[in-house]
Amino acid sequence: MSQFPTRPARTVLSGVACLATVALGHAAQASFSLEEVASASPASVLSPEDEVLLAALQDEQEAAAPEEDEKVWESTVNAGGSASFGNSDKQDLYAIFTTVRKIEDEQTRFRAGYYYGASDGDRTDNEFEAALRHDWYLSGSQWEYFAQLKYEYDEFQSWEHRVSGFGGVGYQFYNEEDFELLGRVGVGGSQTFNSPDDEFRWEALLGADLRWDISEKTELTASTEIFPSLSDPGEFRTLTRASVSTLLDEELNMSFVAGVEHEYQSENEDPTDKNDFRILFGLQFEF
Repeated sequence: MSQFPTRPARTVLSGVACLATVALGHAAQASFSLEEVASASPASVLSPEDEVLLAALQDEQEAAAPEEDEKVWESTVNAGGSASFGNSDKQDLYAIFTTVRKIEDEQTRFRAGYYYGASDGDRTDNEFEAALRHDWYLSGSQWEYFAQLKYEYDEFQSWEHRVSGFGGVGYQFYNEEDFELLGRVGVGGSQTFNSPDDEFRWEALLGADLRWDISEKTELTASTEIFPSLSDPGEFRTLTRASVSTLLDEELNMSFVAGVEHEYQSENEDPTDKNDFRILFGLQFEF
């Protein structure tokens, strides 16, 4: 609180008298605020010294008020599954967590997903992946550059673990409030473990990301990535995802989600199939 070197007693008494005057003048009200006192007529209520005192009190009150935390990360949890019993028992479950942080001209995205399937007591799917991507946007331009890392585990692939990393540039073909389309080109590579070929493989990356707000409650997202091998020309792998979400409950931020995923590897050891296709239905919560 500010200190006044002259006539402190008079200042305090004047402040008390001022507050009492305002309280009596507003007897029909249960309480009053500093803003109401400050807005009163200075000529009839406040002396110059009283105005200084109230201004200091108001500044201290505003400084003591806690600031609201700015939301930096926007996250979603998407989970679902299906089950059938009778002539055959089959269960499929999945859970996906995503979080995005965008500050100024940078954006960070993290995605982790787990998929499990069983048929008649035998596992048919057991897969986990975690991916991190960071984008740097060039101010005043549609160009950007990015770097991404990914870890994958799949019990039913010819490899058990795979780590990959890429860097490159992107171009924003559309960047509207309700429609975004981004193209990306990069170079990097992947390393598999517990596979017939554990050598590092140089790869290129061709990708595209799409977001379309079909309506106020419905959104379509899609992405595709093609990884041509630079170490073995003619070989490549792809990953394509698309999903539609519809808001069900605004207070809970709960949506219904339906999606498809397709992964292809041109070079794969038998009996592993080159195509891996998945259909997903579940609920998504945003926070």
